[in-house]
Order: sequence, then C-alpha cells, then structure tokens
Amino acid sequence: MYKFHDTTELLKPLDELPSEALCFNGSFIEKMVPGYRTLYTSGREGNEREVSQTESSDRDGARFRSVRRKPREIHVGFQINSKSARDYAYKFNALKKLLKEEEAELIFHDEPDKFYIGTLTNIEMEDTGDLCVTGDLVFLCSDPYKYAVDEHSITVQAEAGRATIELDYRKLRSEERFSRNAETD
Repeated sequence: MYKFHDTTELLKPLDELPSEALCFNGSFIEKMVPGYRTLYTSGREGNEREVSQTESSDRDGARFRSVRRKPREIHVGFQINSKSARDYAYKFNALKKLLKEEEAELIFHDEPDKFYIGTLTNIEMEDTGDLCVTGDLVFLCSDPYKYAVDEHSITVQAEAGRATIELDYRKLRSEERFSRNAETD
C-alpha cells in the first residue's frame, strides 16, 4: 500500500522571515507591512574602490598615490501581495512612510551582527500585475562600510611611564537585541 505524505507540511510558513529580510531602524519590514516579502539583496558583498595615481612622461606605468572606497548601493528586491487595488495602495504607502528616514540603520536577517547606514534613493517597480507586484528598493550608503552591532570599549590608563589597556567586551546577543526592538515597536 502507498503511504501518503503531505508536501505542504515541509514548506516554510509564509510568516517566517526570509534569510535576507531587512531590519530598517530596528523593525523588520515584513512585520510592519503586511504582504511584503524580501526576495533578494545585492550590493552587500563588496564595493568599488577608486585608485588615484600619477603618471610620468619619463617612466612606464604610473605611481600609486592612494585608494578610497566609493559609496555603496544596496538593492533589496521585494514583493507585495494584495487583495485589491485599494489594499495595494495602502501597503505601498505604508512601505514608503516606513522607509522615509534618512541615514537609517540597515541590518539583514542573515547577518544580524553587522549594520550599514543608508538612505532610500529609489523604489524601482516592475509591472507584474495589480495585486502581486515586485520591485527593488535602492539604498545609498554614503559611508561604504558595515559596522559591528556590538560595542567594544577600550580604556587606557597611564601611570608613571606605564600604560594599562582594559578591554570590555560587553556583548548583546542579536536575538535579545531584536526581541527588545520588537517589544518597543
């Protein structure tokens, strides 16, 4: 006799956060805008460096002068599912209102110990239907670096020609940080 297995039991529930879900200033967008879902991200991997050099007419090549990192652009692909045109307008307006903050803290679910500082510069929409729309959120990170969420403090004390360095690694576990933010929202 054939044994039946319901394959839908093995699927992740839709209310579970995607691995690349964006936490914008302490709130996951999926929890703030019903029907919103993060599909992918790009621009977090690395960023472009600009090399400055000096060329000389009497030698081959050029001389290296300096290097700097250019501003970073992070793209977040998303989908909004709606029941009606009015429901879509409500959800899209809620998304725009949530993301209007400038120089916001951007933390991604798959890397909860790091954050970027970015400003939404564009929402690129694709024409995929009235009730199920996909798009791309574009964040400009003028400061191209990502930073550790946990703070580390260093204290230096100088006494009679000797210096003592004290490191204090008080760490907040990311789970506690996100649950604390969720309680205040």
